[in-house]
Amino acid sequence: MNNQQGKRKDKLHEEPSFIMYSLAWGWIGFVLLIALFNNGSFQGFGIHNPASYRFEKPVLYTLLVAVVIMFWLAMHFQRKTLTWNRSLLFGIAALVLPITYALGSLRALSPYLAHYGILAHVLLFVFFVAGIRLTSYSQIIRWFPTVYLVFGYLIVIYGFLSLFGNVYMLDALTPQDGIRIASIFQYPNAYAVLLLTLWIGILIEIDRVSNRIVQVFHGLMLFPVCVSFLLTLSRGALIVLPIVAIVALTLFRLRQQVMAIIYSILGMGISLAIYNTISERGIAVIKKIQQAAANKVPFGTVSVFSRETVGYWGLLIFCSIVMGALVYVVERFVTPRIAKMSERFHSDWANRWIPLSLIAVFVLGAIAIATDAITRFLPPIIRGRVENINFQTHSVYERITMYKDAIAVWKENPVFGAGAGAWEALYEKYQSYPYSSAQTHSFFTQLLVETGIVGLILVAVFILAVLITFYRTYRKANEEERSRYVFYMITPVAILLHSLIDFEMTYLLYGFLVFTCLGILAGAQRAPLLEKWNESRKRLVQQTAAIVMGIGAIFILIVSSKWLYSINQFEKYTYAINHNLSYEDMMSALKSGLKQNPNHPLLLNQAGAINYQVYEQTKDTKYLEEAKHYDFKLVKREPYYQAGLYLNYAIHLAEGNNEEALRSIEQAISLNKYNQNYYEQAVSVLIKQWDAERQSSNSNNQAGEKIISIYEKMNRLLQEVDRLPDTVILSKNFGITSAIRAATGQVYYFKGDYAQAEEVLKPGLKEDLSQPNDRYVARFYLASLRKQGKDDPALYEKLLQADQGEGAMLEQLLQ
Repeated sequence: MNNQQGKRKDKLHEEPSFIMYSLAWGWIGFVLLIALFNNGSFQGFGIHNPASYRFEKPVLYTLLVAVVIMFWLAMHFQRKTLTWNRSLLFGIAALVLPITYALGSLRALSPYLAHYGILAHVLLFVFFVAGIRLTSYSQIIRWFPTVYLVFGYLIVIYGFLSLFGNVYMLDALTPQDGIRIASIFQYPNAYAVLLLTLWIGILIEIDRVSNRIVQVFHGLMLFPVCVSFLLTLSRGALIVLPIVAIVALTLFRLRQQVMAIIYSILGMGISLAIYNTISERGIAVIKKIQQAAANKVPFGTVSVFSRETVGYWGLLIFCSIVMGALVYVVERFVTPRIAKMSERFHSDWANRWIPLSLIAVFVLGAIAIATDAITRFLPPIIRGRVENINFQTHSVYERITMYKDAIAVWKENPVFGAGAGAWEALYEKYQSYPYSSAQTHSFFTQLLVETGIVGLILVAVFILAVLITFYRTYRKANEEERSRYVFYMITPVAILLHSLIDFEMTYLLYGFLVFTCLGILAGAQRAPLLEKWNESRKRLVQQTAAIVMGIGAIFILIVSSKWLYSINQFEKYTYAINHNLSYEDMMSALKSGLKQNPNHPLLLNQAGAINYQVYEQTKDTKYLEEAKHYDFKLVKREPYYQAGLYLNYAIHLAEGNNEEALRSIEQAISLNKYNQNYYEQAVSVLIKQWDAERQSSNSNNQAGEKIISIYEKMNRLLQEVDRLPDTVILSKNFGITSAIRAATGQVYYFKGDYAQAEEVLKPGLKEDLSQPNDRYVARFYLASLRKQGKDDPALYEKLLQADQGEGAMLEQLLQ
C-alpha cells in the first residue's frame, strides 16, 4: 500500500477475468444468503440438546460453498502471473486456525463436535486466504461494503417486521426488560454487533461516495439502524461502543471524525425521540406471542397495511426521510465548511485530538451515569438497563462465573485444549451454580478451552499481527487507499472486541466477516517475497498448493455431503415420529443416516431410545439388545453425552444389572452436578440395595452411606445456590426432592440417629400430602420426633386425612 510499493507494477493486481469475478461474487453471495435464511449460520449444534441438530445444515451448506472457494483458490495458485509477496506469509500463518483445533481434537471430549470444529476452522482459513486473493479484485473491494450494507438493511427491515407483528420467528423478540429485538439472530447481543458494523459502515459509505442519491439512501437507513441498536438493549454493545468509536475515529481524518460524530448524534437523537413509541408496539406484540404460546395456538401476524401497524411504519419511514434529508443538507452545506476547516488543522495531532477527547468524554459520561446526571434523560427501559450495569447484574455475574468455570475446564487440558465442544462436554461438571449455556460467552475463553494456551496465543498473535501490520501501512497510505480499506479494518475489530464478552464468533456469518476482512488486510501487504527464487521453483510450490487445495476441496465435499445426507435422514425420522409412522420407517431412516455418518451421537441415541421404548411396550428382549448395541457404541464414542449415559442406566436397570446402572448414573452425576433427576435415579437404586442389605442383616451398609453422601453433596450445593445474589436467575431447578429426603431420613432413622433424620426430613414437609413420597417424609418425620419424646399432632391429623392407613404404618415404624 505504501508509495514505494505502489511504484512497482504488481501483476497480482491485474484485473481477473469475468469468470473469476463471477465465481467470487457467487461464493460471497451464497455465504451471505445461507446466513440470511439460517439465523446467521449459528453453530449451535451440541451434545445436550437434541433439537440443536437443525444448526448443522447451514454449516454444511457453507462448507459446500467452501469447496467452490477452494477450487477458485486453486485456479489462482495455478496462474503464472501470481506475484509472491508478504501476504503469502500471512496465508501460511493462517494455518494455525485448523492446526490448533486438530491438535486439540487429539484429546477431544466430544469427537463429534471436535471434527465439526476442525472443519469450521478450515472454513475460516479458506475465508482468510480468499480474502488475500480478493485484493486483486478492485471492484469487489470497492463494492463489497455496499453489498454488506444492503444485506444488513434486509435484516434490519425483517427486525421491524417482527417488532410490529407482521412476521413471526421464534426469539426474534424477547420480553426481557419490556422488549428486546433480535431479528434473524434470535439473540439480541448478536444482532447488536451487526448493527454496530452497519452503523460504522454507513458513516464510511456516506463519506466515501460522492453521489448524493447514494449518500441519502444510506442516510435513510442510519435511523433504523440506530433505533434498532437501542431496541436490542445490549449492555455489552453499549460497553463496547465507546471503544469501537475511539478505534474508528483513530482511523479517520479530522473531517471524517467530525462528520461521523454529527451523523451519529443526529441518528441517535431521532432514535431516542421515538424509542418509547416504537417499543410500546413491540411490547404489545410480545404479549400476544406469549398469550398464543400459553394457549398453544399459532401467533397471528398482521398485514403491514393493517390499522395496527401502518401508523408505526409511517412513523419509521417519516423519521428515515428526515434523517435522509438531514444528510443531504449536511453534505450540501456543512461538509464543505468542515473540509476547509480541517485543512487548516492538517496534522497527525489534529487527527488525534477528537479520539483523545472522546476518551475523556466517555470517562466523564461513565461518572455522570453513576450519578444519574445523564440517565434521567434516557427512556425508562434504556435507563434501567444502563443503571443496572454492575457485577451483581444477572448477565454480568453469569459471564464472570462462566469465565471462572472455563478456567477450571481448561485446567484439565491446559496445553492443547480438548477440541471443539470441550466446554459443552464439561461445563456442567464445573459450573458454580445451575445455569445453561453451551457457549462460554467469550471467543477467547472458548479458544482457551478448546485449543489450550498454545492455541490461544497462536491465534491471538496471528490476528494482532495482521491488524498491527496493516495499521502501520495504513498510516502511510494516501486518502484513496485509506478509504478503500478502512471498512475492512474497523469491521473485524468491532466484532472481535464484542466477542471478548460474548459468542458472536460462533456465528459463521461473523467468522466469514472477520477472517475475510483480515485476509483482505493481509493481502494489502505487497512487499516482494523470495525474489532470489527462480520461476520454476516458485511454479512447483504453486502447483503443489493448488493440488493440496483441490484434494482438500474434494475431501470436504465428500464429508459434507455424507453428513448432510445423515441429517436429512434424521429429519425423515422426526417426520416419522410426528406422523406416527411404523417402527420400521423410523429405523430405516436412522440406519440410512448412520451408514453415512456412523458415529453421529444424535442418530445413535435415537436409535437406542426408540428400540428401548419398543422393548418397554413389548418386553421383547431383541429390542433391548438392539438398544444396547446402539447405546453402548454411543457411550464408547461419546462418553460425555449425557443422554447416552442415562439410556445406558435405563438399559442396565431393565437387564437387572443394578451395579452397572448405578455406575452409569453416578457418571452422569459427575458430569452434571446440578441435575436433581440424576440424584433421584441414583437414590432409587441405592435404596433398594440398602433395603436388601438391611433385610439380610448385612452390617456393611455401603448403600446407606452412599445415600447419605448424595444428600450431603446436594445440601452443600443447595447452600451455595442460596448464597447467590438475588439478581441471579437460575436456568434450571435444583433442590433436594421428597424422594431423596425420604430415603436419607429412612437411613438415618434405622441407624438410630433420630435427630439427624428429623433435620433431613423437616424441610421436605408439604401442606399437600396426596403424593406417596410426601406422606413417606411426614411418616418418618413423625416417627423420628416420637423416638425423641416429641410430637406434631397437627401433622399427624393431616397425614391421617390424606391416608387412614398411615396410622398403622407409623405404629409399625415405632415398634
